[in-house]
Order: sequence, then structure tokens, then C-alpha cells
Amino acid sequence: MAIDTGASGPSPGDTLEYTLVFELSDYHSVSLALADPDRLRFVDVLGDGQTFVGCGDATTTIAAQANGVPLAATPTGAAACSATPKAADGTTTITFDAAALLQATYGDTLHGDLASDAAQSGPTVVTVRFRTTIDVAYSRTPWPGPGQPELTLGDTVGNAANGGGASAGTAVSDATSASATIVNAAFAKSIYAYTDRATGTTSIPPPAGFLVSPGDSLTYRLTWALPLASYEVAKIDDYLPSPVFDAAQITAADPASARTGAAPPAGTWTAGPLDTFTKVDAGDGIGLVQPALATSGLGGENRVTWNYGTYLGQQTNRVVRPAVHRGGHDPSVRRRAQPAQPRAVAVPEHGRRGDGLRRGSAVHDAGAGRDDPEGDRRCVESCVRRRSPARQLRQRPFRL
Repeated sequence: MAIDTGASGPSPGDTLEYTLVFELSDYHSVSLALADPDRLRFVDVLGDGQTFVGCGDATTTIAAQANGVPLAATPTGAAACSATPKAADGTTTITFDAAALLQATYGDTLHGDLASDAAQSGPTVVTVRFRTTIDVAYSRTPWPGPGQPELTLGDTVGNAANGGGASAGTAVSDATSASATIVNAAFAKSIYAYTDRATGTTSIPPPAGFLVSPGDSLTYRLTWALPLASYEVAKIDDYLPSPVFDAAQITAADPASARTGAAPPAGTWTAGPLDTFTKVDAGDGIGLVQPALATSGLGGENRVTWNYGTYLGQQTNRVVRPAVHRGGHDPSVRRRAQPAQPRAVAVPEHGRRGDGLRRGSAVHDAGAGRDDPEGDRRCVESCVRRRSPARQLRQRPFRL
């Protein structure tokens, strides 16, 4: 990735740099004759969801190394590059006429290292570089569905290229491809607070090695880190330990404790101090989406669900952090605090297969554990690892 403008990792507005590497066999040659229809050229089909920066951009270059003679990266300009407008399927076809730029330096034939003499001077390599920007949405018209065309968490953009020319009078070619995935979300769960029924004391975080007794209460914290606030059909499913807790106890939000750091009353949930996405109620001026609450008690899956629906706002680095205060333990149970079982959150994957694109995101309940001493300053990384801003998408080399 050449320029990372928003969330860490590929997201709308970022700039990707593609590199095509053509390696010629030491014992072969390829035509650079401008009158030859099979001269060395590369055809790249840029996938939907991206916009080519253009042939005239200074970052669209061709470089070469052959028989000890280097050609520094040179802007292609219109003489060695052409691009079509976006097609109905959202693709852009880019043609790099490498021969038009290399012929002045290497003549009508580009030789492999040992194709024209016995001197070893290193491999013959041609390198094409160009950049694209990631769009806000796919542009395929009409949009085939399902879902929306906007680029959301976990979506994929990419391209496919083909390059070659005439070698010993025979036209030969090789294909390659590369892709990038829009940053995805991360999910974590921890025990945020412990309330001792006997003393009425609430500890945030709970003390090390604490034990829970009948009637004590626990507050869990769920963290959903959204590097890009753009997703489809997302919900958080939290499964409680049975029969210790009854998920049906969670009946409403508690606006009074939202973002204060205080544990909400038993049987309620609220937004944590760093939650910049969840609207606790209609009057919440900080959050963006008010989730629909649903529960299934001990007679069912013993699950609490926050349904966030579909959101296509494209804001970056938002955090969803509801704190959920469970009711007291069943009086017949005394045990060390245990985490809920890890479960996958139901964020459906949308099968947009017609254009080779994969959509969807997955968020996972990581299970509970004792909270870290820094409390709400704990960070959760995106599951798409940070890429160095200088990292490039390097495609498989062409070989003849």
C-alpha cells in the first residue's frame, strides 16, 4: 500500500501500488520492434472498486535491466500506456506498451542474459509500477446484489494482468493477479467489574483470583473495534454460562451510566467510556447506531443479541464497547469466575461471486478473562494486520 489515509490497512480513499515484474529467460529474446503486433506488452484488467491514477501520473513507470544496461524507472506517458474508461462491470483495462519505451535503449530485440553473448551480467527484468485509489463503492452497473455496492469490512479489490510478446517468432504470454482486502473488525470480551453482594462493593477491575458467591454480580465488557464503520447485517451474540446466569435478565439499556466508566445496574447494559459508535437511546448524541436488543434465556440458547443492522457511514476507527451487568449468581452455585464460551458472532458473508468479489466480515466472541489494569484504555487490534505504508502489492513474476 502506497498511501494509507484512514484506518490502518486498505480502506476507501487509500492508494495501492501494483508491481508487474517480467523476467526473461537467459536463453530467450522478445521483440521490441514497434511494427511487430506481438511486441512486448502488458495488459492489466483492474478490478471493480478501484480507480487508476492515470497513464500521465508520475508513479506510472516502466524500468528495465538487460545485459548490463539499466533503464531507470521512467514515466510511461501516453506513448507507452493507455486505459479504457470503467466498463459496466466496473473494470478498467490498462495496456502498457513496454516496447514503445524500451526500444530506444535496447533496439528491436530484448535479449535474455545469455541469448546474444556468453557474458553473464544478470537477469533481464522489466518492471511496471502503477497506482490505484480504493473507491467508496463498487461501480458495477446494474449492481447484481445481494447487499449494497458500498465497500465494507472484509471486501476485496484486485486485478489480473497478462504480459508477453513474440519469442523466436512465437507469441507467448503469462498471467498473474493480486488483490487487497478491506480492513476487518476485531472483537474482545473481558470481565469489567465485580460486585460483592455481602459488602455492596464494586471493584473495577475485579481483584486478582477473586471468587464469586451466590448473589454476587459481574459486569462483562464487549469490545468491537471498527477500523472502518461500514458493514452489512452485523450483530453481536453474547452467550452466557448456564445455569449461572440467565440472559433473559438483560432487558434494557441504562443511559445514566453511559460512558461514565461505572458499572450499569443489574439486568441492563450501557456504552463504555470509549464507545463512539453505539447509541444507548434516541437521545444519545455521541453514538451513531442504536442496536436492537434481543435475548434468549435458560430455556433456549441463553444469549444476548445486539443487532446493529447495516451501516455504510465510512467513518474510521470507531469502537463499540457495551458494558453488560449480569444479575447475581444462582444461589445454588459457588465457583471461581469462568468465561462465557467463545462463539462466532453472526455477521453473514455475502456471496457476491459473479464478479469474483468476496464480501462480508466476521466478528468473534473471544471469551471472557480478567480485565487488564488499564481498564478502558485497553486496545484491540484489527484482525487485518497493519501494513507498512511502504508495502507494495507485488505480483508473481512473468516468465518466458
